[in-house]
Amino acid sequence: MKFINIDFKASKNDVMSMIMNNERVNGNARFDSQKGKPLMKFKEKNGRLKITCEMIGGPSKDNGFIVGTYFIGKVKEKNGVTSIKGVITTAPIYHLIMLALFAVFILQCIRFKGFSVVPILLVIFSVFIFKDEYKKQEYIRRYLYRAARHISESK
Repeated sequence: MKFINIDFKASKNDVMSMIMNNERVNGNARFDSQKGKPLMKFKEKNGRLKITCEMIGGPSKDNGFIVGTYFIGKVKEKNGVTSIKGVITTAPIYHLIMLALFAVFILQCIRFKGFSVVPILLVIFSVFIFKDEYKKQEYIRRYLYRAARHISESK
């Protein structure tokens, strides 16, 4: 989970048009071509912004059931400065299920007065399975900061 707080010295319309332009923001950025290139998808409604990251051209398709990695936040403009505040998270439904399973295993360990390696194995399994999803958090963060840099360079 990553928290984002970026201020742009531009109007909200300029910021939104820059953020929604994948080619301009990711134009000169380098990515691992074997994993694919990140494509950002946007939804904006009433000052709320949702950005999802999808890898295009990679060897596997992203999982649509667990929602994947996304940014959700607010866009506000005040005195010519637009600020974006929000959080980047990966598969919150999955993490809630894992947290519930972990709690059940801990309670079982206390109840039966024994130690189980299952919770530790679940955490290790989770990290290996979702490591590419966790990398997308950084892709979204870098995408937003690149957009901010492009706006400051164009002014």
